[in-house]
Amino acid sequence: MGTWIQECPACGYISSKVSDPAHVTIGWLRSKGYRTCDGIKFLSRLAAQFYKYYLINMHDKKTEEAFYAILHAAWACDDKNDDNNARHCREIAIPLVAQMIEEDCQYKDTILLVRADLMRRSGHFDEMVEMYSPLRFGEKLLDEALAFEIEMAMIGDTSCYRLWGPRKRRGT
Repeated sequence: MGTWIQECPACGYISSKVSDPAHVTIGWLRSKGYRTCDGIKFLSRLAAQFYKYYLINMHDKKTEEAFYAILHAAWACDDKNDDNNARHCREIAIPLVAQMIEEDCQYKDTILLVRADLMRRSGHFDEMVEMYSPLRFGEKLLDEALAFEIEMAMIGDTSCYRLWGPRKRRGT
């Protein structure tokens, strides 16, 4: 994940390529909120970088890019066992899904499934089960993944799982 973004050593601007244009100013990049990641003390430099990339994208009103940036921040926190900040990043990501759907994102079903995982991993079990129990995607793999997410939420499991290979993987 460390190769997915770049940081300008001079100004601290972060993007997938530092040559990408943004509507942030040097003053904005020097703001306390940006420099300190809104006061969040990340255990991972990579998580902090992805959080700053999230902030830039939110400033530029790029919801989908902001969503993926904050999701990647959560994953970077997972890698460092920074559970509180991973949960916080997931909670930030959850409402972005609704915005993405309103903006007619390309992969609606997949994004909805990701939101189910975000809700479960951040401990919103009852809300997730209520919201997702009646939902069916009509695609076998997505429906099986959703059933698994619901099952794990019903037993209060916030662990990390993956679809292929060994079911449970710690720290990612």
